[in-house]
Amino acid sequence: MEFIGETSPPVSVDSNSLVWTFNQSAGDFDAKRLTPGLLAQKYEALLNYKAKDDDSKKLLADAMFKALEKALRAVASPKGRVQTGEYISEVKPLFEALATPASAAFIPPRSPETLADIAVALADRVGKVTKKDLKDANLYEDHIDIYRSHSTALGALVLEYAKTYEGMIDAKPKPAKLSVPNNKLTT
Repeated sequence: MEFIGETSPPVSVDSNSLVWTFNQSAGDFDAKRLTPGLLAQKYEALLNYKAKDDDSKKLLADAMFKALEKALRAVASPKGRVQTGEYISEVKPLFEALATPASAAFIPPRSPETLADIAVALADRVGKVTKKDLKDANLYEDHIDIYRSHSTALGALVLEYAKTYEGMIDAKPKPAKLSVPNNKLTT
């Protein structure tokens, strides 16, 4: 009997290899071969147990956000895929993994604005979807109102996490500024 550990070498703690191994799984997620829950678990395992320094954790959180961003842009782009109601459950574990206390200090500063851009693009995309687009996506064309409702829920989720991430970024401790008194010499 073959065990998984026999064929998989242990993950190195080098930050480049952590991001590389995560990105392999992000590619599997993008190709629909890996569930979002497993991708989120891998991220949390690497972040909490393998990444030993803040730089590694920052790179890993950035890679996770890029995977989430890519998934969201796939439905928000002008020729994006027409998603169903299940799509929210596909991306929510990725949002949640980044919202954990362990990730708080490493959320990419660009995330709230990026998510706002995605929400705007999603609204623009949904307004242009036709019944023919639904039919081409093998969906029942008369369900256009349901599609719009699901898209509205996705947009609300995107904005909810933009606000969450913004709060996490604002709560990060700011570097202390050294204050030197202005000692002028007078003669």
